[in-house]
Amino acid sequence: MPNSTKSFKSYLERAKRENYDRFRGRYSLGKNRFIIAADDPSALLIAANGRGIDNVPGYAKSDAVILTLQNGHKELFADPRLRKHRDVQLAFLDAINVVCTDRDIIGYDSDHVYPKSAAIDQVGLVMMNLIDRTTNRTWGADWEKRLKHDRADGPVKIGQLAPILKALGIPMLDSKNIYDALNLGIDRIISLGYALPSERGILFNRVEDCLLDKQAQDENYAVGTGQVNLAPGKPLIL
Repeated sequence: MPNSTKSFKSYLERAKRENYDRFRGRYSLGKNRFIIAADDPSALLIAANGRGIDNVPGYAKSDAVILTLQNGHKELFADPRLRKHRDVQLAFLDAINVVCTDRDIIGYDSDHVYPKSAAIDQVGLVMMNLIDRTTNRTWGADWEKRLKHDRADGPVKIGQLAPILKALGIPMLDSKNIYDALNLGIDRIISLGYALPSERGILFNRVEDCLLDKQAQDENYAVGTGQVNLAPGKPLIL
C-alpha cells in the first residue's frame, strides 16, 4: 500500500514539534539531541539514532539526504555548498509524500538551521527547514552574522536555544539584547504550545547554556587566531 499523503501545514507543524522534543531530550533521557549539522551521513545517522538515511531523489547522498528517525519522522539535511535550496526542499517534500503547492510555499525561505557561513568547509550536511521569510530575516540580520567562526561539537553540531527558536518560527525580537530576546522567545515557545508553563525554569537554564556556548566560541576563536593570549594555567573554554 502506498504511503498516504500529508498536507504542507501538517508536516511543518509536526517538524516543529519534533525539533522541540529532541531539543528537550524527549527521546534521549533529557539530553539535547537537536542535531543541526553533521560531518557526513554516517555520523548523522549514528548521532540521531536514526532508523535510516537515504538520498533525496535526483541528488547524490553527499549532496542531500533524508534522515528517518525512530518514530518515522523524516528530515532534510543538505550540503551547505549546494545551490538552489528551494529545489532540493521541494524534491524532499515530494519524496516523503507532502502535498506542497506554489501557493503553500510563498513566504517561506529554505534555510540552513546552522548558518552557511559557519558550515562551509567544516561540515558536510546541514539541517534544512522552511522558515517564514520575515522571521528568517530577523535572525540573519544580526545574530547569524556573529556566527562565522562557530564550530561543531565533534562529528555533529547540537543546536542550542537560538536555533530552536528560529526552527520554531519565532523571530529574534531584540538583536541588541540577546539575553532578553532569548527569554522573550521562551514566552513564545510556551504560548504557542510547544512547551508547558512548568518547563519555564528548565528553558531559562537553556538561555544560559546558549550564551555560554556563544562566549566559548568567541573566546576560542580569539585565542586560535592570536587576537588574545591565554593566561598560563587558564583552561580553554570548550
